[in-house]
Amino acid sequence: MRALLRQTTYLPDSAAREFFHHHIVDSFRHYCPRTPKQSDGTLIKKPWLAARFQQRMKDARKGWRTLVRANHGSRKHLRQVLEMAYGRRGKQKYNLMRDVVPPELSQDSKALEELSLIIEDRHKNLESKEPRLSEKLSALIRAQRFQKDSLFAKKNIRSAEPSIPEQNIWLRPFPKKREKNIRKQWYAETMDRLMPPLPEADWNRLKDLSSGRLSWEGPRPPRQRAEGQYMTDEYGSDWDSDSHELTPRYMRHMWENVFVQCPMMWWHTERQRWWVSWGRPQTETAVSIGADFDCLDDGAFEGVDAEGKLK
Repeated sequence: MRALLRQTTYLPDSAAREFFHHHIVDSFRHYCPRTPKQSDGTLIKKPWLAARFQQRMKDARKGWRTLVRANHGSRKHLRQVLEMAYGRRGKQKYNLMRDVVPPELSQDSKALEELSLIIEDRHKNLESKEPRLSEKLSALIRAQRFQKDSLFAKKNIRSAEPSIPEQNIWLRPFPKKREKNIRKQWYAETMDRLMPPLPEADWNRLKDLSSGRLSWEGPRPPRQRAEGQYMTDEYGSDWDSDSHELTPRYMRHMWENVFVQCPMMWWHTERQRWWVSWGRPQTETAVSIGADFDCLDDGAFEGVDAEGKLK
């Protein structure tokens, strides 16, 4: 645990440092294996407890290696750390989904895979048991559907609603059981690929970091021994072959990769509906503002008419 917490202090993002510190502490506090005792005080040995402890330690070592590689500037692992800190994957993602998913639907990943219809009585009409998507959730699904697939780590949402044919291949009414399975599969895939909106303060901060408006404090130096030598064995530049120097330009690029996956939602009072704003790369932002074409030579469009066709 100390090694994990030490690596969190070296992370180049303050939000990531705070998130992983609480995540590590809560994980160790949540899993406190207590060996039961008999009435005479002797311990009851359970074989499965040792195997579970070994698996937890294996996960902890894997997480430590991820943090070390992220601190060395590995593109893959640093992006994974930032995506977890800003709720693009992992536990934080499902915590942010609580503001979007209706309260009658469960939030954990296991329930999201199993639950697509609210079934209370098998004898009632199946159409009354469809998952009631809130207006906010429907607006977010429709907005993400038009985003580029290359911006997301996973595949983007295919459709805003499940595609259910009216008839099967034998030109008979489509079976209700098959319709239920299609809706279940669509809901599970949509919830897995959906990106929850960030709070306005976090969204604006990430936008300023990716654009360079908010200056980066720089990488934190490793801990120093008493004799004045750095602990290069745990925080050295040659620890990983995929290491990269943490420069302001490199960090802006990493923040931008996360920012394009982050929406922000607010209620539009005039149009009376939810409005979704997605992060954009800085290149697209510059083009949307406008470009200066006065620098082009007059001969650049020689041989082309006013409609853009060759003369």
